Amino acid sequence: MSNSSQLAVQPEAERSKAVGNDNCRSELLYQMTKQLVRDPYVEMVKDGTYQVRVPVKGHALPHVFPYEFRTEEEAKTWLKSPTGCELVQKVRDKYAT
Repeated sequence: MSNSSQLAVQPEAERSKAVGNDNCRSELLYQMTKQLVRDPYVEMVKDGTYQVRVPVKGHALPHVFPYEFRTEEEAKTWLKSPTGCELVQKVRDKYAT
């Protein structure tokens, strides 16, 4: 009878160990996102338009420019334009402090 009670307790102990590992992984991912800054990118949204997003250091979510582009090429062209480059730099400077 004591064997069956020990078996019932072991899975709970294993689950708590696994949760601890998940917390460590989450913390590690958070620290990595704080340090890494990806390049700006274009992403399609639900309504079929495209948005330009800029990952910023120390934030899990990217900055989203309030412009909607009809095509991916249009968004990429804007992103590579002098105006797009300037605005991306302003966003990065804003979040750098």
